[in-house]
Amino acid sequence: MNPIKYFFKQSKYALHDFKYRIDLKGRRYIKDSLRKAEIAKLSPDDSLVFEFQNKGKFVEMEDSFIQSYMISEFPQIIYPNWLYDLVNYGEPIVISQFIKPLDYQKALSGLRNRITNLSSQFYEKADKGKMHTVDLEQAIADARSIEDSIVRGVEKLYSMSMYLKLSQKSLAKLLKSDKALKDLTYAKQIKLHQLVYKQKQGLETFLPNVNDSVGEEFYLTSSNVSSSLPFTTATLNDPDGIFYGITLGGEKIRFDRFSKSSKNYNGIIFATSGAGKSFVAKLEAYRSLFRGINVYVIDPEGEFKTLCDYVGGTNIDINPESKTKVNPLQFFSSDTDTKEVMRTHLGVVKGLLKIWLSEEAYNRGIVSKAVNETYASKGILLDDPNTYSKKPPTISDLIKIFKKQGEEGKRIAVELLEYSRKGEMGDLYDNQSTNDVDFNSPMVVFNIQKVPEQEKHASIFYLSNFIWQKVLSNRNRKILIIDEAHLLLKDESSANFMENLVRRGRKYNLGVISISQDVDDFLKSLQGSVIAKNADTALILAQKKQSIPSLAKAFDLSDIEQDYITRLTKGQALFIKGNTHSHMFVYATPHERKLFSSNAEDLAKLDEQRKNEK
Repeated sequence: MNPIKYFFKQSKYALHDFKYRIDLKGRRYIKDSLRKAEIAKLSPDDSLVFEFQNKGKFVEMEDSFIQSYMISEFPQIIYPNWLYDLVNYGEPIVISQFIKPLDYQKALSGLRNRITNLSSQFYEKADKGKMHTVDLEQAIADARSIEDSIVRGVEKLYSMSMYLKLSQKSLAKLLKSDKALKDLTYAKQIKLHQLVYKQKQGLETFLPNVNDSVGEEFYLTSSNVSSSLPFTTATLNDPDGIFYGITLGGEKIRFDRFSKSSKNYNGIIFATSGAGKSFVAKLEAYRSLFRGINVYVIDPEGEFKTLCDYVGGTNIDINPESKTKVNPLQFFSSDTDTKEVMRTHLGVVKGLLKIWLSEEAYNRGIVSKAVNETYASKGILLDDPNTYSKKPPTISDLIKIFKKQGEEGKRIAVELLEYSRKGEMGDLYDNQSTNDVDFNSPMVVFNIQKVPEQEKHASIFYLSNFIWQKVLSNRNRKILIIDEAHLLLKDESSANFMENLVRRGRKYNLGVISISQDVDDFLKSLQGSVIAKNADTALILAQKKQSIPSLAKAFDLSDIEQDYITRLTKGQALFIKGNTHSHMFVYATPHERKLFSSNAEDLAKLDEQRKNEK
C-alpha cells in the first residue's frame, strides 16, 4: 500500500554561510550567528563549532562535500526491510527518520480531507477528458483502505519524514555517487528529492538533538512504519555458533549460546499457538547435537519424540501406564555442591506437597517437619552427605509420617492418598525410580503428553529437579528445554526453583530454554519477569495484541517493534540478544522441516524414508 503524501510549499533560501555550536556538556543544539572573535573565546571543552558553506545544491564543510535529500515517494508496495539496499549502500550515506504518532481524530480528519482533495482532482481531470487518472484512482483506494483500517483499530497512523545525507572528499566523487544513488533508488521505486536551496535545513536533520527542519511529511500506517525500520543493521554471526536463520537482507544469524561473552546460557521463546515455537526449539536442539551439546527436554505434548528417535536419543514416557518410573522423592548424590543440592531437593518435595494439597490442609510447619522425618526414617540426613545414596522414601512412606503428626497431619495424609498406591495417581508418583533413563544419551526427552492436565505442573516441577540433579556432575555443555514453562510460575515454590535453576545453570555449563505461549502468565510473576529480563537471548514469534504490553515492558520494545511483532507470520521472529534486535526468518533444510514437523503427512514420509535407508 502506498503511503499518503503531504508535500508542503518549498520556500527558497538565498545562498549564505552558516555556523553551528554544539554544547557538549548540556547536549544542546544551538543555532548561532557568532562572530569569529566570539567563536574564538569558546572553550574546546564546552563546545564544538561547525562552519559550512551553502552552495545551494550541496554543502562544503572543511574537506567534505555533503548533499542532502528527502525521500519524496516510497515504493507502491512497502515490503519488509525495503530500505535494506540503502542501509547497506557502499558509499558513505546516513539515513535520518522522524516518526510521530498521530492523534486518532487528527489522523481521520487528515485522511478524509485527503480523500476529498484526491476525488476533486480525479473528477476535474475526468470532466476535462484527460486520461492518466489511474494513479489518482489508486491513491483514493489506498486512502480509503487506510481509513477503514484505522476505524477498525487494525492500524495506527504516523507521520514520517526521511532524509539521506551523502558525503565525499571531492565534488567530482560526490557527483558520481549522486548519480549512482539516484540509479539505485529509481530501480527500487524510491524517489529522491534533492534539497536544492534547502541544504542547510537538510543538514540540520542529521545534527544532534535537532528536529525536522525541512518538514516534508508522509502519513504512514503502523505496518508501513515497522517495515521501514532497518532491523538488519543489527546482526549476530558467531563463527562457532548455531545457524538459526537469515535476516530480511540475507545476513546470517549465527549464535553461540555457550560463548564466554554470554552473561548466561539461557534463552526464552515466546509465541502463540501454531506460530512455530516447538519448531524453533527442535532446530536448536538438533543443531546443538552436532556440536557435542547434550540436550534434555520436558515435552508436554509429545512433539520431540520423532526427533529424539531419529538421533538415537532416549525417549521416556511418563504416565501412569508407563514402565519407566521416576520417584519424585528420589535424590541423586553427586560430588558437586551436595548439601545445597539436597536442600534444594527437599524444597522441591515440600513445593510438590503445596501444589497437591488444598489451602485448608496445607500447614508449612507440619509439612516441613514431616518431610525431614520421612528422609530421616530412611537414614538420609541433610547434614550427612554420606547418607544421600541410601534408598529414598516414597509417597507411601511420607503418608505414614504425616499420620503421626496429629489431626492436621492426618488431614494432609488423607488428601495425599490420591497420590499413593491407593489413589488414582499412585502409578504415576508412588514408585521407586527405574534405571532405564540413560543420561549419557545425547538427547533425553521426557514425554508427559499422557499425564493428566491437572498434573502437568507437578510433573514439570519434579522432572526439572530430577534432570538438574543428574546433570550436575556432567560438565559437558548441555541445554534443558522446558515447554509450557509458565506452569512452573503458577506457584511460589516451583517459581523459585526455576529462578534458581536458570541462575545457577552457567556454573554447570547448563543453558535453560524456557518456552511459553502464555506470555502474560509468564511475565506477571516476579520470578518470570526476572528470568525473561536476564535471559541471554529471547526469540519472539507471532503474538496476540493483548500480550504486547507485557513484552514491551520486559524487553524495552519500541512502539514500532510492538506493532511489528503482531504482524509476524509463521517462520518469522524477532531475535533479541542484549541491545541487538534482529528480524529473522527461521531457516531449516527440507529434511529438517520434515523432521521438525508435527504434520502427520510429513511424519509418514519421514518414517518411509527411514525404512528405505535401513
